[in-house]
Amino acid sequence: LPHNLWGKAALCAGYLFNHSKSHALEPSTTPFEMLHGKKPDILHLQVFGAQCFVHI
Repeated sequence: LPHNLWGKAALCAGYLFNHSKSHALEPSTTPFEMLHGKKPDILHLQVFGAQCFVHI
Protein backbone atom coordinates (compact mmCIF):
# COMPACT_ATOMS: atom_id res chain seq x y z
CA LEU A 1 0.00 0.00 0.00
CA PRO A 2 1.54 3.35 -0.98
CA HIS A 3 2.35 5.65 1.94
CA ASN A 4 -0.08 8.31 0.70
CA LEU A 5 -3.01 5.89 1.29
CA TRP A 6 -2.17 4.91 4.88
CA GLY A 7 -4.35 7.70 6.29
CA LYS A 8 -7.32 6.51 4.22
CA ALA A 9 -6.69 2.93 5.38
CA ALA A 10 -6.72 4.06 9.03
CA LEU A 11 -9.99 5.96 8.52
CA CYS A 12 -11.50 2.91 6.82
CA ALA A 13 -10.41 0.64 9.69
CA GLY A 14 -11.98 2.97 12.27
CA TYR A 15 -15.22 3.18 10.29
CA LEU A 16 -15.40 -0.62 10.00
CA PHE A 17 -14.64 -1.04 13.71
CA ASN A 18 -17.50 1.30 14.66
CA HIS A 19 -19.90 -0.62 12.40
CA SER A 20 -18.84 -4.11 13.57
CA LYS A 21 -20.23 -6.12 16.48
CA SER A 22 -18.29 -5.94 19.73
CA HIS A 23 -18.37 -8.50 22.53
CA ALA A 24 -17.28 -5.78 24.97
CA LEU A 25 -20.69 -4.11 24.56
CA GLU A 26 -24.11 -5.63 25.10
CA PRO A 27 -24.48 -8.94 23.24
CA SER A 28 -23.95 -8.49 19.50
CA THR A 29 -24.09 -4.69 19.57
CA THR A 30 -22.05 -2.26 17.48
CA PRO A 31 -20.61 1.03 18.78
CA PHE A 32 -22.73 2.77 16.10
CA GLU A 33 -25.87 1.09 17.45
CA MET A 34 -25.06 2.14 21.03
CA LEU A 35 -24.63 5.76 19.94
CA HIS A 36 -27.52 6.11 17.48
CA GLY A 37 -30.01 3.51 18.78
CA LYS A 38 -30.35 1.75 15.41
CA LYS A 39 -28.42 -0.84 13.42
CA PRO A 40 -25.88 0.57 10.93
CA ASP A 41 -26.62 0.37 7.21
CA ILE A 42 -23.65 -1.41 5.62
CA LEU A 43 -25.00 -1.90 2.09
CA HIS A 44 -22.75 0.88 0.76
CA LEU A 45 -19.49 -0.75 1.90
CA GLN A 46 -17.00 -1.79 -0.78
CA VAL A 47 -13.65 -3.58 -0.73
CA PHE A 48 -10.90 -1.13 0.29
CA GLY A 49 -8.74 -0.30 -2.70
CA ALA A 50 -11.27 -1.54 -5.25
CA GLN A 51 -11.41 0.28 -8.57
CA CYS A 52 -14.24 2.82 -8.79
CA PHE A 53 -15.50 5.45 -11.19
CA VAL A 54 -16.89 8.94 -10.63
CA HIS A 55 -19.93 9.94 -12.69
CA ILE A 56 -19.81 13.61 -13.70
